[in-house]
Amino acid sequence: MAHPPPPPRTSLADDFLRALAAGFEPARDRARAAAMAAYMRDQFVFFGIQKPERVRITKAAAAGLEPPTDADLAAVALGAWARDEREYQYAAVWYLRRNIDGRRPDFLG
Repeated sequence: MAHPPPPPRTSLADDFLRALAAGFEPARDRARAAAMAAYMRDQFVFFGIQKPERVRITKAAAAGLEPPTDADLAAVALGAWARDEREYQYAAVWYLRRNIDGRRPDFLG
């Protein structure tokens, strides 16, 4: 069976995702993660980070980054969805919503 291609990468996306990992890992709460997974019918894996802390970590990861290009945003989205924990996808949605103005409708396939 063929494996899907790896998500595209840009230095901005790599920096953002690396900063998220550096913030999310120490905040991991295994008991809360199990409860979150159960609530979502075990469809997703979680770090167990509640929203206020997740948003704080996400904002810190985005701080100081250059304005993203379409390629950067696509790489952030696809890179986040390639990771197991759901908090990455929540962070990517937060980042895309804050940087979506002026994008072509097809910037992300």
